[in-house]
Amino acid sequence: MKDRVKLFSLCFGDSEESARELFSIEDITTLTEYTDRDLCAMATLVPLECGDGTRGFYAYGVCVHPEYRGNGAFKRIMKSCEAYAIENGADFICLIPADTRLADTYARMGYTDKIALCHNADKDSERIFVLSEKFIEYATPDGDGKGPIPYGLMKPLTSFEGRNMAFHSPMGDS
Repeated sequence: MKDRVKLFSLCFGDSEESARELFSIEDITTLTEYTDRDLCAMATLVPLECGDGTRGFYAYGVCVHPEYRGNGAFKRIMKSCEAYAIENGADFICLIPADTRLADTYARMGYTDKIALCHNADKDSERIFVLSEKFIEYATPDGDGKGPIPYGLMKPLTSFEGRNMAFHSPMGDS
């Protein structure tokens, strides 16, 4: 776990203690990619359940070590996430990109803005509500303007017939 903590702290600026807390959350899976000697990329998947039985994963902490950026590690780790999700019966992967540049990158990989935070969602609509209570504290914007952009992206792995997704409660609310 030590290498994951160090990479998370390096890429996101969080304390090592905060990173250790993330990796101690029950039921999460962290996928990693190594070079011959170093951890170069990782992503943490949090299982999610929807009110209608739809299942998915919330991808969090997707990062590539600065020394290994530009060599395809980001695409490879995201493909690993998708393969893991499919192997484990998931219908979707969702995430909140850190900034608009990353949102554009995810869009090129098939992630869409068909996911909205619950406070923007009409509860009487055809939306599927994603329960993510145990993970809320990790998606809170920092308040310095550098936190996650206020919407999420999703990639359906099965057919959703155009339905929107929404988090059950706004990320970051207690």
